[in-house]
Amino acid sequence: MDEIIEKKKALKRPLTSFVVLTYVIFFVLFTIIGLSMVLGASERITNLLQIISAWSSTFAFIILFQKIYPGLKIKDFVKEQFAKKIRFSVLSTVVIIQVIIIAVTVLLLSDSSDTQNLALSFTGIGFLLFAFFDTLVRGPLGEELGWRGYALNELQKNNSPLKSAL
Repeated sequence: MDEIIEKKKALKRPLTSFVVLTYVIFFVLFTIIGLSMVLGASERITNLLQIISAWSSTFAFIILFQKIYPGLKIKDFVKEQFAKKIRFSVLSTVVIIQVIIIAVTVLLLSDSSDTQNLALSFTGIGFLLFAFFDTLVRGPLGEELGWRGYALNELQKNNSPLKSAL
C-alpha cells in the first residue's frame, strides 16, 4: 500500500520538471537582479542576488526532491554523491592547471598596458583567494547538486557521458 502511495507522489517526468523549474527560478531571479540594478540597488545586494541565482538548480532540486526520490532523504542522496573518493593526482593536476592559467593571464596582462599594470598591482594573494571563493560560490557549488548530482546522472542512464554533458 505504501509503495502505491509513493508511486503516486512521484513525478512522471522528473528530469523535465527539474529543468523547467530550474529555468523558472533562474528567470525570476534574473528579473529581480535587473530590477535591482535599474532601481539603483547597492552592488552588495546585486552581487548577493547573482550568487543566489547561481543556485537555481539546487533550489529546484530541493523543491522537487521528495517527488523525484520518494522515501529517500536528501542527506542520504548527498552522502551518496560524495561517496566516491577523488584521487590526489587528479585533484592536484586540476589545481596546477588553474594556477598555470592564472599565472599566464597575469603575465600576458602585465605586458599589455599601463592601465592593466595598475589593476594588477592590486592583485595579491588575498585578492586571488577572494576571487577563487567568490567564483566557487557563484558557480560550481550552486550548480553541482542539481545539474551534476541529479540531471547528469539521469541523462547518463540513457546516453553516453559526452552526449549527456552536452
